[in-house]
Amino acid sequence: MKHLFKVLVGIILLLPTCKVKGQPREIGGIYYDLYSNTNQATVANPWTSSPYNQKPYSGVITIPSTVEYNDNVYTVTVIGMDAIAYNNNVTAVSIPGTITQIKQRAFKRCEKLTSMYIPKSVTHIAGEEEGAFRGCLGLRNMEVDPENSAYDSRDNCNAIVETESNPKFRNTLV
Repeated sequence: MKHLFKVLVGIILLLPTCKVKGQPREIGGIYYDLYSNTNQATVANPWTSSPYNQKPYSGVITIPSTVEYNDNVYTVTVIGMDAIAYNNNVTAVSIPGTITQIKQRAFKRCEKLTSMYIPKSVTHIAGEEEGAFRGCLGLRNMEVDPENSAYDSRDNCNAIVETESNPKFRNTLV
């Protein structure tokens, strides 16, 4: 009986992070990690699905606010670690108003990425040490939605500023 109790407790503790089985799923040309318990999706690093995938993104990427997989609808809330990194042919990314986080190295070394608009929903962007935009050499236009309470691009400074503590992100613009 004690063993069964321990097994049940273990299962319950795992539930908050239930990921749909397997590697990231490609839906509409973008890779996602899907979480069945919350019906949320994270834009994922495509290289984790196969070591042979070679930088699948180019041009303008439009991240949708929702994706459908196996008759379930998932809200896209996070741009994950290394999600679009090292894609030298990406020129722009359209981020929906459902995104709340941009993780470590999400756009690292997307050297042809020229502009970025951060919607009001984004409350966390991996900063200087984690480099969400590190090495984006072509990034020349940064704008934050004026209604975003966590970040701003005040006085047309062409950078992302953390509103509360006021530091400008380094490596955002070169």
